[in-house]
Amino acid sequence: MKCAANGIPHISILDGWWQEGYVEGKTGWAFDTADELYGLLEKTIIPCFYNNRDAWEEIMQRTIMINGSFFTAKRMLDEYRKSAYMI
Repeated sequence: MKCAANGIPHISILDGWWQEGYVEGKTGWAFDTADELYGLLEKTIIPCFYNNRDAWEEIMQRTIMINGSFFTAKRMLDEYRKSAYMI
């Protein structure tokens, strides 16, 4: 989640925080199998990074805007406090 605050797009399976933070092609990418991962890298992510700098920068900006502003330690502590300690 620290990466999101610094504009680094994420690629992962849909578990943990990524279920909430995932917006296809806007904050990063999700995959289920190794074949899907390699396909995303080969056909989408690497070409975007090297050949379409404007699109890559837009993804970085959206990552900060959407995930970096939402996934914070303050939000996490508030959520834990409400759900675990104030029953």
